[in-house]
Amino acid sequence: MKRIFALILLLCLVLLCGCSPEAPDESIPETTPTTEPTQAPTTEQTQATQPATEPTEYTGNYNPLTGEKTDSDATLRPFAVVLNNTKRDLPQYGAGAADILYETLIEGETRMLGIFYDPVATGAETLGMIRSARYYFIQIAQSYDAIYVHNGGSRDPEIGGYNYFDKTGWNHMDAITTGGSKDYFYSPTNNMSGPVHIRPQGMVALAEKLKFETTRKEPLDLGLKFDDDTMIIGKPANTVKAWFNFSGTPSEKWTKSTTLTYNAEDKLYYASQYGSDYVDGNTGETVSFRNVLVLRTAISQKTDTNTNPADRLLYVNTTGSGTGYFVCNGQAVEINWSRESVTDPFQYTLASNGEPVTFGVGKTYVAIVPEKATVEIG
Repeated sequence: MKRIFALILLLCLVLLCGCSPEAPDESIPETTPTTEPTQAPTTEQTQATQPATEPTEYTGNYNPLTGEKTDSDATLRPFAVVLNNTKRDLPQYGAGAADILYETLIEGETRMLGIFYDPVATGAETLGMIRSARYYFIQIAQSYDAIYVHNGGSRDPEIGGYNYFDKTGWNHMDAITTGGSKDYFYSPTNNMSGPVHIRPQGMVALAEKLKFETTRKEPLDLGLKFDDDTMIIGKPANTVKAWFNFSGTPSEKWTKSTTLTYNAEDKLYYASQYGSDYVDGNTGETVSFRNVLVLRTAISQKTDTNTNPADRLLYVNTTGSGTGYFVCNGQAVEINWSRESVTDPFQYTLASNGEPVTFGVGKTYVAIVPEKATVEIG
């Protein structure tokens, strides 16, 4: 009996050993996941990671002079303001706020004409010093349907500014002859025979007081194309120097030049003249531009034997056609410009293929120089 019991006990031990787990094989190392297993996102997670709305296309207004987005009315009528550029009277105030800034010759020096689409929106504190009208500056303003702002003018029967206003009836505001102008034009020195300025808000208010149309029936269309990524392939143009001389080489009489220097970081051209930076007195900053145009045209002095040659009025052609340069993004190309009448906008095409010029989005400087003037690009 004891033997049978021992055999049964031995059999049970054998069965228990056969059911025990096997030891792990040490030749295959165990691995643990380095990242948590990926789970499908819950509905709440999906909503949190997806944008609430798809980005919408911009449907607002654009400044027709710069191609920039603007909150201003789409049918505004621009203002054209004459700015003095005599060295002894610098700095100018408001030049850096102009959407387009023209520079061309007057008797023995140059003068600027700033075109402002919405002068109040620029934030410029004041505009000045404001100088007298020349008929060809008025003609430039006409291409923008711009209200002209000046301080005096010539009464020459052929090319005087006042006579041109009389002939055309073009809207203008004169610090000297416009009724009520003294409530808006002012002198920082409290002497109206000295520097004359006007504030943008006052300029608009005076235009409304004179019952000028300050808006248009349709948005201003200049036929200009803008593209912030515009690329032109021409010659390197890290600097552009335009001389306002007649002879083709700088002369003792006509020595004025303006230099534009390119900054690749912000894609702007910074202006200098008279041996120093061209600074806006409102901001203390150097005036800069996205685009530079140099336009050649016929410029001549009026024949007047009773007048000192340095004081003789100039004829400057602003219609017809001519040649020039367009400069942007560190490159310069030859262009042709054309304009059928004084109320038509300037048109610019590439000399190489006749395609319209595409401007970079931003401000533009325009130098109108004599046909043989020196233009240095490099």
